[in-house]
Amino acid sequence: MLGFNGERYDPLTHTYALGQGYRSYSQVLMRFQRPDDLSPFLEGGLNAYAYCKNDPVNYQDGSGHAPTVAQLQAAIKKRRRPATAQAEPALVNAYQKAKSVSVEEGSIFERKYSAQPEPPVVKVHQKAKSVSFAGGTIFEGNYPAHYKHFQERKALINQLDRLNTFNELLNSDLDHLWNPATRLNYRKHNLFPAYRRRLTSMIQSLEEVKIEKERIQHRLQAIRW
Repeated sequence: MLGFNGERYDPLTHTYALGQGYRSYSQVLMRFQRPDDLSPFLEGGLNAYAYCKNDPVNYQDGSGHAPTVAQLQAAIKKRRRPATAQAEPALVNAYQKAKSVSVEEGSIFERKYSAQPEPPVVKVHQKAKSVSFAGGTIFEGNYPAHYKHFQERKALINQLDRLNTFNELLNSDLDHLWNPATRLNYRKHNLFPAYRRRLTSMIQSLEEVKIEKERIQHRLQAIRW
């Protein structure tokens, strides 16, 4: 019978003999060394894979008495501890006890801390409000003079940058108008009066930009640090 259930181990070949030597399973190769069609077991016979839980590649069972799937499921269900109703009164008593303690602690807390102190944020705000600069306070919105000058200086510098960009565009258009080819093209299409008006407007715009830039530069000199 040992030759049929895989319990006989051959020390020479290091295999388990199955089916009176027709087949053998090698633990080193982890597979059968003969095709399955040479097995003497027919349908309904003994399980030749019982020693390895029907999985000769991943499992090994030297005794040949591996449990079936049904046996494993029955063992798992047996080990499960059923939920008993005896624990419910204990949980209820513990909850009621904790609830009574929380109520007592809540009453003590209310008696001890009924008068809440003033929030620290308010104190910090009031303390910082008393610090003044140049006759005014920051928190009241009366910024010091040097801060106002800083804001004005930043705005003037941005305006000056825009004027410089506009001045470059005007000079580029003026160079295009002074080009002899442009003047000849205006004359060719009888548009020389329009050319003169555009040239005059361009020169006037450049003069206005120059005056505004000088005004900004004088103001920047007056409020510099």
